[in-house]
Amino acid sequence: MKRTSLFHALLAAFLLTASVRVHAVDVLYDAASTFFNPEDKTRLGIEVEFKGLSPEASANEVARVLGGEVGTRTSTIKTDIKGYGADGKPIYNEFTSTQYVVKDSSIGDVVLKLETNQIDDVGKIDYDKMIVELITEPIQYPQVEKLEDALKGLERIGAKGTDRYTAVSTQVNMEMFAGRREDVSVPKILDLMRAYLRPEHKAQIDAHLKVPALRKPYVSSYSDGFMKKLLDPQYKPTERELFDDFFYRQSMERLGDKKAWTDPLKKVQARFFAHPNPIVPSVVKQNSLRVSSLLMWMFPDDPVTHLIHDAGWAVPRPLVEFREWNNTFTAAEPARQALGLKEAAYKYGYFDHDSLMQELTGMDGKVLPKLRRHVNADVAKGQPTTFRYYLGDPATVERAEYTMHTRQAYKGEVVGFLNANGYGTKSLLIPGESVVMHRRPYHRYSVMGKYNPGLINANIAQVLENKYAEYRFFNEYAPGSMSRTEILSDLTDKSKNVRKVVGKLNEKFPKGWVLKGVWDLGSEKDIITDKVDVIGEVEKYQASDFDVYRNELLSDKALADAAPEYLNSELKKHPGYKGWKLSQVFKKPELSMVQERVNIKTEFRVEALAGKVLGGGSTVDRYSYVYLLNDTAGEYKAPPKVDVKKVEQFAQKVLDQLPENLRGMPMGMDIALLEDGTAVMIESNPGGNSNFLYEEFEESAEELAKFLKQYPAQVKAGRVHEGLSPEEQMKWIDQKFKDWGIHPAKQYPGFTFLKDRVQDKEFRPSPPNPRNYDLRHAPCGLVETIRGYLAPVPALVK
Repeated sequence: MKRTSLFHALLAAFLLTASVRVHAVDVLYDAASTFFNPEDKTRLGIEVEFKGLSPEASANEVARVLGGEVGTRTSTIKTDIKGYGADGKPIYNEFTSTQYVVKDSSIGDVVLKLETNQIDDVGKIDYDKMIVELITEPIQYPQVEKLEDALKGLERIGAKGTDRYTAVSTQVNMEMFAGRREDVSVPKILDLMRAYLRPEHKAQIDAHLKVPALRKPYVSSYSDGFMKKLLDPQYKPTERELFDDFFYRQSMERLGDKKAWTDPLKKVQARFFAHPNPIVPSVVKQNSLRVSSLLMWMFPDDPVTHLIHDAGWAVPRPLVEFREWNNTFTAAEPARQALGLKEAAYKYGYFDHDSLMQELTGMDGKVLPKLRRHVNADVAKGQPTTFRYYLGDPATVERAEYTMHTRQAYKGEVVGFLNANGYGTKSLLIPGESVVMHRRPYHRYSVMGKYNPGLINANIAQVLENKYAEYRFFNEYAPGSMSRTEILSDLTDKSKNVRKVVGKLNEKFPKGWVLKGVWDLGSEKDIITDKVDVIGEVEKYQASDFDVYRNELLSDKALADAAPEYLNSELKKHPGYKGWKLSQVFKKPELSMVQERVNIKTEFRVEALAGKVLGGGSTVDRYSYVYLLNDTAGEYKAPPKVDVKKVEQFAQKVLDQLPENLRGMPMGMDIALLEDGTAVMIESNPGGNSNFLYEEFEESAEELAKFLKQYPAQVKAGRVHEGLSPEEQMKWIDQKFKDWGIHPAKQYPGFTFLKDRVQDKEFRPSPPNPRNYDLRHAPCGLVETIRGYLAPVPALVK
């Protein structure tokens, strides 16, 4: 069956990062998936090293894939110092080689040459270790994707990339500040270096890249003394101070000078130039993030710039070089990661990755390390990573109240919290064969998996939360599955006289009626029917302090941040609740409806996912939890299995009547078994927000776990239709509103219907607070580690 993307931008970003290799949620993965901007015009120079092919054969393959003509040129390079002239200047050995140039390819000129680091002291080539280097001219990201086609071609004809015995790499040279000297920003340079090299991030990068031991000497960090400066949030050097610290003081520290960071700069510089070989490879070249060219470009006339340039170690250019990626014949992924790190550093400053992702997504910060571990473990086992969550603000929720739920039912899963009333400004994309069960549609802006069964037809599910629209939906596709329903405004006159309305209801529904708001939540058994003394309840409310009570509850932040159903359950405890609700109903009859009352024997919650009844013990007596909560479980008698089977069969019959492209929408169907033995649907509860699947019943939670683990295989086997695209859903909604006579302005107050989504003003994104992720503002001190680094205290508290 056709699989349609639900939210194009998010899933496109996911597929970009997931198409090559799978890694855990970390600073590199999120750089590529969350922070990378496909419209970024930054120029990149890509260098790819490999073995197994000659430069000529490599050039011919590149030309085959990218077009262009292969030509040659010679190049003479300096290798190492042979001696010194009478003037004291060094004399270098030189080596001349033939380079192959693919001219005018679809991405510009591409050079294939021998990698010169393999030239020995007398300029000989070790052909057993011959490494070829591919170098592009400055290109932009779309061209990098084209380059990857050529790299795959090289791999197909025998090129060999990184392994434990071969120190080859893919390097990304990223232009800084568009090459404009006047736009240079030292804070942005520092923040990019910090984004890559602060210990917490570097540990994630090391685990992500798995650089072989053979390559590690060529991609070192900076010296301990420079790292101590760099990681100090109070380090705010001028351009000149940064240059001097990086080249003069760091080099002398590497050369063993004990006073490199304490003596006046002039003394340090004097010792530098007095040294017989002051150029330190681990300063000017052999870094995981090389900034030497950028700093040299900023100060082209400084003596150390000339020294390094003349020796051939680096060239003054407005770029930084990411040197750590293994060559897996991919270029797009490293490019996205480099561009994404730059974007994150420029926008968020000196950030802590996990704290920043918590702020941007609204995700539980404690979950991110767990996700990293689970993704790696699950990939190794060849199984999906699943994520589901409770509704609650991670910053304020009382976690102890949920410990009873995180038992066997959640073994092997990652479970977190998300705010019931808000969502993130960026979505965390979980890599691999990840499955996320969304409880609310707007939480797609907080977290996404490769598979998102809770979001199937999410826009339609959101619209069907309006109970009158829900009735029209099922009355069209599964006639008779719900009780006859009418909108209240069709049964009232302008006077809205309560006695007249009640009389009209009795006349239209002689078997009895149920009055409810189209947006009611969690009515439970506190419903308003023909058996209620409507006038008496309204008078009771008017004489009570219910409004004061309600305002006090609304001012309770913990309650306000919980799911709306919890607030509703507290409101019902007040004796004026029914009268208040009735007063709301009669004020806005267009937002209320009347349903024919039925004689219910037992009401069941029947979970439906991906077009099928979940079953397996997840179908439960809708109100059995009342006994459990009141410690009267011993008095409870479970309904017979034959009744369970009957309502499950009824629910599946309703699902089967829905069109295939609408069937997969998740539902927590409330099915009533009536006194006469027939069944009827009370509500479908569209969307993935059935509490029974998460909190109340362990069997239900376990069945959801099984479903999530099996879901990727079900999709691949074509057993699941993942619904309409967001745009198709909105077109469907627009047409049905016309067919059903629904007026969005009246019956969907506070909603905005956009091209690809439904927006509810009650639920808004939470803007990130820099104080909670930027280490320059974090409300915590600094500690000195055993390596001399200044690192933030781990707890970034709100």
